[in-house]
Amino acid sequence: MVPRMSVRSIEKLRDEVLELIGRVKCNKLTIMKMPWRKTSPGNEVQDIDNMTLNDLLYTEEEMDEIALEG
Repeated sequence: MVPRMSVRSIEKLRDEVLELIGRVKCNKLTIMKMPWRKTSPGNEVQDIDNMTLNDLLYTEEEMDEIALEG
């Protein structure tokens, strides 16, 4: 079965993904590699994997402040 998506839905998905990429606090490559990482006790990678979404993304308010500064 192949799901169908309208152009409008695909554009909305694209916009949401781009917004999230722009809100990332740490290195984008770090985020992209996270699902494939292997962790071990005491490893820094494990600490990154245990971060919550709020730890990884700026809030909309923080993004507004950054935009005003720059």
